[in-house]
Amino acid sequence: MGRMRWLQNLVVPCATLLSVGIAVGQELTDAPDVDAVVIEDGGESPEQDYLGVLTSKSEHQVGPEFCWSGREWLRPFAPCPPRGWMASIDMLILSRTDPNDLTLIRDATTGDELLNAGDLSFSSEIGPKFRIQGPLGRSWAFEFGIFGVDGWRAQALIPGPQLLRLPGPSDANEFALATSPLIDQRSTLGSQEFNLRRELNSRLTVLGGFRSLQLEEWFSTSTFLTRIYEVSTDNRLYGFQMGADLQLVRNSRIEIAGFVRAGIFNNDAVVETADPSGIFAFAPRNQLLSANDQRAAFAGEAGIKGSIRLWEFVWLRGGYQVLHVDSVALTPDQLPLNAFAIINDPLQVRTGIDTTGDVFYHGATAGLEVRW
Repeated sequence: MGRMRWLQNLVVPCATLLSVGIAVGQELTDAPDVDAVVIEDGGESPEQDYLGVLTSKSEHQVGPEFCWSGREWLRPFAPCPPRGWMASIDMLILSRTDPNDLTLIRDATTGDELLNAGDLSFSSEIGPKFRIQGPLGRSWAFEFGIFGVDGWRAQALIPGPQLLRLPGPSDANEFALATSPLIDQRSTLGSQEFNLRRELNSRLTVLGGFRSLQLEEWFSTSTFLTRIYEVSTDNRLYGFQMGADLQLVRNSRIEIAGFVRAGIFNNDAVVETADPSGIFAFAPRNQLLSANDQRAAFAGEAGIKGSIRLWEFVWLRGGYQVLHVDSVALTPDQLPLNAFAIINDPLQVRTGIDTTGDVFYHGATAGLEVRW
């Protein structure tokens, strides 16, 4: 159901964007091109020299009409005036690294490990990605981008009849579980960014701006629809980033470019540990434990993207990207730090937060882009 919802949310904007692009293209195809530059016989221009093509026609036009003519397959168009505005919608298929090595469940009698956090494997998930860019002058532009993926989930069922336990602080009672518990871990990722872009030349553009990232995780154990033990983490990253886009191939119908983004962020992290059934806490007030921390975090993103022109103003896009987020709180790492009761004083609790985790994401993108 989650994937179908994302697909529905993606198909409708794609269809709308495609319709707008075709409509704009049909409306502007016959419009006079005020940006065109006409070179009379005997004249020579920097555009001609750059293109490396001298035609035998009495007039040679350099401008959008020339650049986007269907006859000019793979002819460079770098001298052409930019169209200015761009909007794109993509389907993002992301994979993420599995949790780090940590014992989650062990046999209380023998001490044998029954489940490791690394055994919880996440599959690739789908989410939408939107971006819009507009001009701010001859060489300046702004861009706004947003994406989100919320479907990562890993589950494991531990067979009985062993007495099972979760790890906890050394001075606390371990969490005894009923036999055959269901272990469930979920994760989401969201990103929003606003950048100012500066075009240095026809190939290189640098940028800088503000970005926020949200990384949330949930870990729970349950049996027969009864929630036993739950841990949630919420990482809110805010900060500034810098980056660059480099055009590798730029032709009248094909573009290939690489990009990189990196920044230092403030991570406002919160962890909550809950005892929904009340079997661990000796006092009702201790059934929900909370801890928070703020620290510097790093996020870096890089990738390659390609576009093929379908119609005058509509492009088909595709690419591959990677994203690394460091210094965040992940749910498995919190288990050894929190306890609802310590051994010598059952009414006392232990709370803590571990923000030394890191996550690596990678995956492909595919979608549509409209330029006008």
